[in-house]
Amino acid sequence: MTQRTRAGLLDRPGRTPALAATVAALVAAIVAIVPADAREPAPPVAVVGNAMTGVKDAGPAESTVAGADLCKACHAAQFKAMRESSHRVLFTKDSLDPEQKGCEACHRPSSAHAADPVKIRPQLAFKNNDRAQVNKACLACHRHETLSAFRSNGHGRGNRLDCTACHSVHKPGADRLLKEGEPTTCYRCHPGARAQMNMPSHHPVREGKMKCTGCHNPHGSPSGTRGMLARESVNETCLKCHENIAGPWTFEHAPVAKNCLSCHRPHGSVVNPLLTQQQVTLCVRCHNPNHAGFAARTDTPKSLQRMLAYQSCTHCHPRIHGSDQDHGFTN
Repeated sequence: MTQRTRAGLLDRPGRTPALAATVAALVAAIVAIVPADAREPAPPVAVVGNAMTGVKDAGPAESTVAGADLCKACHAAQFKAMRESSHRVLFTKDSLDPEQKGCEACHRPSSAHAADPVKIRPQLAFKNNDRAQVNKACLACHRHETLSAFRSNGHGRGNRLDCTACHSVHKPGADRLLKEGEPTTCYRCHPGARAQMNMPSHHPVREGKMKCTGCHNPHGSPSGTRGMLARESVNETCLKCHENIAGPWTFEHAPVAKNCLSCHRPHGSVVNPLLTQQQVTLCVRCHNPNHAGFAARTDTPKSLQRMLAYQSCTHCHPRIHGSDQDHGFTN
């Protein structure tokens, strides 16, 4: 307690002499009890590694290659998993330089950690390093074309996620080292897609006939398409499977040629087949339901005409995606 604080307690207006004397005695007693080194605020502590545990990170100048056998002594389970995973090449390929082999290919040379594992971490400890450092380590080896857009428009843009958000480096036998496989890994961050996939009309992902990566490239789209699509556009992605409606058509339906999402919801819908709305409601957004061709028909009773018209437009226009014979898509 400082002199100014003690003076403020004693000199407040309205303080009686008896009360002031009592307060002064209490202050003196407290000052006598509290150690001198605890009366002033402690200086700031420089944080290196983990200040709470006293563990620090080993810098490049402190470490050389320790070797995988030394790692195995303490990390037997991780060592075994790595030897059984697709990363086993790091242990078996003789042409690799020492710092590119074994555990230290990812964790970097860590002899300082090996010498004092309690107080010093490896150069790169994936659980403790920031996402940028983790992504940098993975992309040092994984540089193929499918990852070219990871930092520009994929999950790695701005290091929003790192590779270990989806992949488990030490997990043997896993498909592409995914933590939980598809689509579970994707659903952890995309619950909306999961909900739509459980709707009555949906792509057969939950039945195991499709995967999310059938349409999406989680590492980013080379063309920069929204939604990280695996193809150049929405229509190219859809027509990869739906070749029967690909065309080209003599008479094209403009919304179809522009974007399949004009009418369809790709992950799932309550309206078959994956429509954004009930069919008639969807069609009358662009088309007048009382069009001249319908009103002029005399071969069908008016009551039946109304029932058909407001039940399903494709009763009369079955070739809704395009036709080579009729601009009204009737055949």
